Amino acid sequence: MARNIRITLEGTDVGAHLDQLIHATASHPRIKVFLKSDLVRISGQPGDFTSVLNVNGSETRVEHGVVILATGGQERSTEQYFHGRHRDVITQSKLESMLSGGPPHPALSGKSDPTIAMIQCVESRDAKNPYCSRVCCSEAVKNALEIKRRLPHSRVLILGRDMRTYGFREIYYQKALEQGVEFIRHPDDALEVVENEGRLEVEVYDVAAGRGRTILPDLLVLSTGIAPAETNSALSGVLRSALTDDGFFQEAHPKLRPVELANEGEFLCGVAHSPRFMDETIIQAHAAAARASAILSKAQLEIVGHMACVNPAECVACATCVRLCPYGAPVINDLRKAEVRGAMCMGCGSCVAACPSRAVVLQQQEREPFSAMLDELLVSGGSR
Repeated sequence: MARNIRITLEGTDVGAHLDQLIHATASHPRIKVFLKSDLVRISGQPGDFTSVLNVNGSETRVEHGVVILATGGQERSTEQYFHGRHRDVITQSKLESMLSGGPPHPALSGKSDPTIAMIQCVESRDAKNPYCSRVCCSEAVKNALEIKRRLPHSRVLILGRDMRTYGFREIYYQKALEQGVEFIRHPDDALEVVENEGRLEVEVYDVAAGRGRTILPDLLVLSTGIAPAETNSALSGVLRSALTDDGFFQEAHPKLRPVELANEGEFLCGVAHSPRFMDETIIQAHAAAARASAILSKAQLEIVGHMACVNPAECVACATCVRLCPYGAPVINDLRKAEVRGAMCMGCGSCVAACPSRAVVLQQQEREPFSAMLDELLVSGGSR
């Protein structure tokens, strides 16, 4: 998504940073980049993963110690408000491209005082997509300020149920007010766009004014929000990692393991986790890299003492444990017996409870010692 952003609200040159990052990655002698590739399957455990990639139609095996998931997201597509059917309706990313040297719209090049209306939360914060994408309000303020800088006599209106310029970005909201940008707050569903003889008309109820208003924009800009990457569903199945109801990857724990997937040795960052600003994405990427380095820096990995283990003499290879385990620890080995990969096992005991042949036990919690303790307890209790 960074390719579609030229500058941040604070003035950082994203293009220059991205070019430097791409060059540093592509030229590093110990980084190998696979372009136009898909993950077919992955197996193994922390420190010993094997992935099979489909690279331009041929399969390539890659051995690695950890996984960092950074699949990003995408601008949500929409057909609301005549988008795709009227040339004067564009999205915020398209507007930024125009302001950064792309083909200009007539409203930005043919008039000194155009009217530009922006509609917030398009197909966001509704029943279908209930979450806030965080960046949309700041993006609208950024583009509005740039328009006012280039065309001081222009009229820029931002229409929304509310504005959310998170943190210190509230300063730029104040700057937009000082530059004459109009913010119109409206109730849910109190906004309609119609076409009248080829001209757009926006009907909106202004909460502050207490009345309806009609706006005739030369350009209508939609803030459509961030959608999950299209590959998330397929990757979720390959990695056996859960997605949230919104379609982003679910962290293992929001406080204790915020950049880790449920499976050991797998990490995530950026929009793969949730919509966020670029500086937040970079900080989260640093955190994921640090957690991954904690594994890669060790010659040996410690595993939990109460991991599950399989008695091969009793295992019938029914694969119940393989299907049930939320962490993907059990596998069927070359001997057609179940085997638990210790670094993946969290000791939850699900496989122990589900095994029909009772071939799986938790170490240090075997049946025999517990049965002996229960027998002793019952005998002692009966003697009293």
